Amino acid sequence: MGFVTLENTPLNVDLVAQAPTTGWSFSNLVATHEKCNAGRIFLNGYTIVAGQTYEFTYKITSISNGYVQPFMGSTAGIQRTTAGFYVETLLCIGSSPRFSFYSNADCVIEVFDIRNTATVTTKKQQNNIVYSERTNKWTSFYTYNPDCGFGLFIDLYTYKKGNLYLHQNNSSSRNNFYGVSYDTIVNLPFNQQAAFISTFESMSVQSNMLMVTTEDGIETSLGQISDLIASDFTKSTLVDGATTVTISSVEGVYSASFLRDKNSVGQILNGDVLKGNYLLLELQTTTSTKLRLFSVAVHSEKSFIGVR
Repeated sequence: MGFVTLENTPLNVDLVAQAPTTGWSFSNLVATHEKCNAGRIFLNGYTIVAGQTYEFTYKITSISNGYVQPFMGSTAGIQRTTAGFYVETLLCIGSSPRFSFYSNADCVIEVFDIRNTATVTTKKQQNNIVYSERTNKWTSFYTYNPDCGFGLFIDLYTYKKGNLYLHQNNSSSRNNFYGVSYDTIVNLPFNQQAAFISTFESMSVQSNMLMVTTEDGIETSLGQISDLIASDFTKSTLVDGATTVTISSVEGVYSASFLRDKNSVGQILNGDVLKGNYLLLELQTTTSTKLRLFSVAVHSEKSFIGVR
């Protein structure tokens, strides 16, 4: 760090305060380094995980008398000696790793962005929160994750990895985004009489297709969890020797009794029944056809434990 003073005017410098500096300063999203003290600036507020690969971009506005080098934990990136816009991908290594820039130069860095490049392994891994300007609030979560998007008249366009996509209202490949097919997931809370503890017995869904719960997709206010798979909705099975037909609905209604709490001793057969002030239910589709959901109901009875 440099100091300026008038000729023949004493300048007092606190060496204890100045010695630890790494030469970096940060203001208005711009990081500046002075070459007098080589050192690092660390990215706070964004957790990086050892073993994960990250892609990051940054712009070196100016640089002289040295270089800038990014670090992903202990993994070193490329030493940059010229101004420009750069994109790098690094595997994170190290204990309690942090992202950082090291420099021994006079330089200015801005326009920084970072993202995890881990492959999506579950259909619920990405939660892209959506904001509605019309209602002035956050309205939903989407599983697919575009780089950016915009609306034009009644159509939705998004960009993903440099490609432009049109999301058509009546497309035959429903819930397919960037080559990945997703299920429709609906989250529903049930707490009509939250002041009373209820025993939750069963659920019914009126729709044009069978909907099951996600894994651990049933949760009560007491922390109990459970789920329902397709076979839990089976009402009867018809077999003619060659063909088997499974009947899961009666008059267009799919219903199933709740299984017991997975966390309790005995679990499904002898575990605790589901109880609480409320129940959270997460349903997902089982086919790619258009969903028509008319109603979802949870059947419960008041719990009278402790009443004398």
